[in-house]
Amino acid sequence: MEHQVFVPVPVPALRRTLGDPARVARCVPGIQQDAGGSASPLAGRLKFRAGGHTITYRGELKLSGPGWRAG
Repeated sequence: MEHQVFVPVPVPALRRTLGDPARVARCVPGIQQDAGGSASPLAGRLKFRAGGHTITYRGELKLSGPGWRAG
């Protein structure tokens, strides 16, 4: 699954925020992090509901893009 968004904030502030996995997880509606997420801080499940259907995605959140550097 791929999703793109425009975030109207300065790039350094956005990189600092995205570099904090716990903060990112709090911003994603429907995410349920796996217990003991030390190996992969953003591993878990994401429930998505559309109409009368519910889909659950399981995996890891990975951030990528031109010039991306966490930290």
